[in-house]
Amino acid sequence: MKKLLFSLIFLAVSQVLNAQVDNGLISYFPFTQGYDDVINGSIGTPFGNPEFNNDRFNNFSKSLSLDSQDYVEIEGDLNLSENFTISFWVNFINSSSYSPIINKWYTGQGIASFHIAISGSSINLGLSSDGSNKDLDYLSQIQIADGNWHHIVVSKNGSEIKLYTDLQEEFVGNYTSSIFQSQQNLFFGTQNQTDPYYFTGNLDEVRFYNRALDLNEITNLNNYDENQFWEQGSNVIYHLGRVAINKSDLPAGYALGINGKAIMEEVKVQLSENWPDFVFEKDYELPTLEEVEEHIAEKGHLSEIPSEEDVVENGINLGEMNAKLLQKIEELTLYLIKQNKEIQKLKKEVNALQDE
Repeated sequence: MKKLLFSLIFLAVSQVLNAQVDNGLISYFPFTQGYDDVINGSIGTPFGNPEFNNDRFNNFSKSLSLDSQDYVEIEGDLNLSENFTISFWVNFINSSSYSPIINKWYTGQGIASFHIAISGSSINLGLSSDGSNKDLDYLSQIQIADGNWHHIVVSKNGSEIKLYTDLQEEFVGNYTSSIFQSQQNLFFGTQNQTDPYYFTGNLDEVRFYNRALDLNEITNLNNYDENQFWEQGSNVIYHLGRVAINKSDLPAGYALGINGKAIMEEVKVQLSENWPDFVFEKDYELPTLEEVEEHIAEKGHLSEIPSEEDVVENGINLGEMNAKLLQKIEELTLYLIKQNKEIQKLKKEVNALQDE
């Protein structure tokens, strides 16, 4: 009990301390032995043979390692807003040519949006407003090809763009155009699937924000350790507002995971969809009992109710299942009302025959 109380207090304090680094965060790739976006669930697909390496704190297998023709493609339509911040950590030795790190860039197809790459020993930033031409092409004056981890942040506030390398600020320039909203997928470690440019090195903690972070927030990110919220001994993990109990991770899109049983006095499920009172609307098409019987004979379960196989494999959504069960109860009520009317009608007919 004391461990649980301590864990809950720890989680509450951690949540306050990390409110700044989470505000406006729209995509986050921690690369903790996975490629997916843990904020919105976008799936990352590896190509070649990407591996997981130690991060800047020497935590085992907590960063993405790319070599030769390795890269990761992220599905979805992630694009940069009017104001944005991109933050990541990178570690590499040298790059004799253009080496893309984070990209939505394919000028040949007119769907280029932005790229962050290594050129020689420095960060190269490119932006496009029309999908075909590079309106902004900036090469950092700071060299980072030393085999050490470096924190890179690109921030746009209004028209002003800044580049931070280990908290060293560079004014990139004013960019008044709207950044092209590309339908191309996001790539880590290459420009796209057809251009033969690749990054060799380590990448970690890639974050996209829909606002410009200030220097204090960037400093917080610079000091941030995704693993510092382990509460050793209590089997509770807190990270980015997500809690795992007796688990080492959570699937994308879930805020709480418990490996075991839970007991509580009350659970409230707030559904965003309509409650099934639509069954009682006049235009609702109530299946006939013959149709219900046919479905049961064919499928082995009621329509719109998951099968045993589905439940064993995927579990059930508590709110959704309660709504479906209520729908079946309401349908059953209509059948009983209809049946009662038929029974009353038959009684009257029987009574009439007996009176003759």
